[in-house]
Amino acid sequence: CFFFNFNVSHKIYFKIFGGILYGSCAVLILLSDTRAGLLAIIIQCIVYILLITVLNKKRSFSVGFYKQWLLVHFIGILVSVLLLFSLVNIKNTKIEKSGVGSPINSLQVMNRLQSIFQTKEQDQWALKPGNTDIAQKSISDSRTIRIVTWVNTLVMFLDKPIKGVGLDNWQIHYGEYRTAYLNDPVYRPGMKLAEVHNDYLQILVDLGLTGALLCLILFILNVRALYKVFTRGTEEDKITGIILMMGLLGPHLVTIFSFPFERSVPVMLFFMNCAFLAFLNEKYALNPTLKTIGLNRVTTLMISLFLIILLVGMIYVQNRRFAAEIEYKASIDQHEAGNYDVAVHHAQRALELNPYRYTTYF
Repeated sequence: CFFFNFNVSHKIYFKIFGGILYGSCAVLILLSDTRAGLLAIIIQCIVYILLITVLNKKRSFSVGFYKQWLLVHFIGILVSVLLLFSLVNIKNTKIEKSGVGSPINSLQVMNRLQSIFQTKEQDQWALKPGNTDIAQKSISDSRTIRIVTWVNTLVMFLDKPIKGVGLDNWQIHYGEYRTAYLNDPVYRPGMKLAEVHNDYLQILVDLGLTGALLCLILFILNVRALYKVFTRGTEEDKITGIILMMGLLGPHLVTIFSFPFERSVPVMLFFMNCAFLAFLNEKYALNPTLKTIGLNRVTTLMISLFLIILLVGMIYVQNRRFAAEIEYKASIDQHEAGNYDVAVHHAQRALELNPYRYTTYF
């Protein structure tokens, strides 16, 4: 979206299209009701506006560029707001007819954001050490579930801080630590989490300080490269730097509450951004050893098509596995409710979507 928005060689209608596209993405994240996504997109936009403002004051951009920036964003926001109202109306109408979910309004969005920082009154008991299995009730909010899991996982990390428990081994060993500090009521057959829901913590516990150090080095290299681009780059390269920074910032923010780095598509996009940033870093190095290869239009188009097909394929596989996960959990819920025929139906659907998950057969 930002590429369409600011690539200097493109016409104004391409840039307006980019502004509308980014606004549309923000609208879809808003309607998904995911708190991590909402928080990430808000912080992204704040950082983005601050960067543009600071660089503009330093006269990094021409007057013509800044006027165009204002026009593009005004049109983008206007169209996005109209789209938002239209989609909210469609979604709310569907909710009223089906009775599933709750209507979307500004108060609900604010409550969702506030709930990131607040524990519900009925969940306060779960955050007190010393709970026994007999005393357990269900937890109503996924925020509290995460906190309980994170606290126990920190104890797990302190047991093997240097090398960790092994890549992707958290879910295997967590059962030994589910009552390490707080008693985890979610940890039940079929209901245990497969991920920590915080990739920073996942890296710490899986790969220890060794793995965390490697990730920290990558982060520092990215920050250094961005600084170099912002202080030495041309107007176009500074815009490219902002675009890449936004692309890197999004996953880092969502990572606090979720696991984007355990999904193929975010990882692919993240490292593509790192690669572009490495290119710009080399371009503005004191002794650059950069060698560029000229590609004709046909070759460029073929490479682009290959990457698009690869990305679509990865999204298809990822969504299929995610759909299987939902069907599997629905099967567990129906089994516990005693609806065995419905449980079997959901389990069969889960196997059709992902025949390689052994727990579904169980």
